[in-house]
Amino acid sequence: MVKSGEDIGEIRDKEKNSVELFDQINPMHADLLWKIEQGKILPSKWELLQIAGRFGLSAKTLLIAHQRQLISKSTAEGRSVSERAQLLVRDLKQWEEKFSSVQVIPLSWQLAGCVESIVYFESLDQPYAFEKVMPDGMAKLVINLDESLPVVIGQYDRPLCIGLKKNIHKIIVRFQPNGLYLLTGIPQNHLLNRVLDAVHIFGKAISELQEKLSCCRHPIQMELLLNNFFIERVPDAEDHLVERRVIDFVISHIDEPIGILVKKAGYSYRHLIHLFRNYTGLTPKVFQQVKKFAVSINEISLLPTQQLSNASWKHDYFDDAHFIRQFNRFSGFTPSDYLKTGNTCARLVFTNEAEQHLMNMV
Repeated sequence: MVKSGEDIGEIRDKEKNSVELFDQINPMHADLLWKIEQGKILPSKWELLQIAGRFGLSAKTLLIAHQRQLISKSTAEGRSVSERAQLLVRDLKQWEEKFSSVQVIPLSWQLAGCVESIVYFESLDQPYAFEKVMPDGMAKLVINLDESLPVVIGQYDRPLCIGLKKNIHKIIVRFQPNGLYLLTGIPQNHLLNRVLDAVHIFGKAISELQEKLSCCRHPIQMELLLNNFFIERVPDAEDHLVERRVIDFVISHIDEPIGILVKKAGYSYRHLIHLFRNYTGLTPKVFQQVKKFAVSINEISLLPTQQLSNASWKHDYFDDAHFIRQFNRFSGFTPSDYLKTGNTCARLVFTNEAEQHLMNMV
């Protein structure tokens, strides 16, 4: 069983993969992997999935070990057992007792500019009625491997609540911030905060893909089908090349002040906003806010208790009030209330409470 970052480092060394090589084939920086292996930081759940996918490890085993580390931290140094720690223990028992499977499907290098990740997820007899999905700057394709329709969830700037079935068997494709536009040519601002039948986006081919995937009996078959489906839709390298480079530049430098990005882009402020909304669905300012939120909720999700003192993630906000306001805007929780859910995944929260903004397919 993999118990720590040190164990991950030993596995990487056995495969004779340098950290730098790992950096080239995964969306994870080499310095981050070093810190994980040296035990200086706990990885997020998504980072663990990337590591599991690369080294052929059991993602569930890594996630359970990760949860145990959080629980251990929550009771360290003589602390009393917190409300959050009790919830972490409860969730750990559910993971250990119930069947679930999660696996990152390897991506072809040809898809690097369009697709961020493809994940297969299966859970039987899960206890929640809804999942509350957090904005992360990416549109999604959800292929249900049952009788449900495949759906596209457009870019969104607020938390969205989605109904769940008792048994989950699906593939989730997350697109790069501009990836769905590149693959389809559909202006992404038209999809903002919407969930649509995927046939409206990809045509009948998506239904045919769903049917083939439902018949797959081996992960490699899934990998080939999914990669080929999207590779066929990758645009020509020369199509709208200048626009694409400008948008790529803004996305990769979104931490910089918007005014500086406008100057470096070489377009007027109004035209840049128009282009950016076409490609990503959001304005540069809102996209910047979503990315800040994604960083903060990721770090908060790794806290072992509900104590928020000396929070390092607050440096991107003017003050505590600004931080709490933005966190609530994109998650629907205050930071303290979020921690009380016991959640450890920054991208969604499972819940049994329906909300007013339950997503309806259009």
